[in-house]
Amino acid sequence: MWNGIRNCNIFLENIDRVKDVEPYMRDRWIAEAKFLKAYFHWYLFRMYGPIPIVDKNLPIYATPEEVKVSRQSADSVVNYIVNLLDEAAAGEGSVGLPDKIINQSTELGRITKPIALAIKARLLVTAASPLFNGNPDFAHIKNRDGRALFSATYDQKKWERAAEACKLAITAAKNADIDLYRFISPTKPVDDFTKTEMSIRNAVCEKWNSELIWEQQPSPMIPGRCNSMRVRSWIRMFLIPV
Repeated sequence: MWNGIRNCNIFLENIDRVKDVEPYMRDRWIAEAKFLKAYFHWYLFRMYGPIPIVDKNLPIYATPEEVKVSRQSADSVVNYIVNLLDEAAAGEGSVGLPDKIINQSTELGRITKPIALAIKARLLVTAASPLFNGNPDFAHIKNRDGRALFSATYDQKKWERAAEACKLAITAAKNADIDLYRFISPTKPVDDFTKTEMSIRNAVCEKWNSELIWEQQPSPMIPGRCNSMRVRSWIRMFLIPV
């Protein structure tokens, strides 16, 4: 994850030096890099809670003191990731991230606005949950400088912020023709119980269904390896942030 963040920073620091890139392509690449930078921070936050924020890479001549990067508070990490995701999802029409993937033969897995807004919704729901919102079990966790890493005070506004983010994510998904999967029997009609059961089952098991927001094609066959060694990289995210 840290290598991925470093690569994103290298890209963002140098993309403007490339002179022969079409503006629409450069804007999309920048938005994708900002999303990935936010996603890597979110993934680390989900696993470890408060983490260091790596907004810029340290220069090779950095002093030992500059290398000692401290963890930021949970609220600071959340706000940083949200700002990155907002920047990635900004823009309308052909500016920045597209609303949906048009060329599915070559671009499935690339980032869209619904993907960025869905990650933002999941992040804010996590931040508003009892795990991070006034959890007394974490009140004693501090940095070595004595700074608290978790707020010990419950904040109702975190839930309001999360609810607004979820609404925006669902609206963006619907505008991109992403909707809840509903089973339709290909042969004879089925009763309501079976229809509900199959809708729940196939929403997870049926590939490329209408509820998928972000999924990546399996990687190609690796020469010299059998089929069982085929590398798969499925990134599945469904309509409802959980």
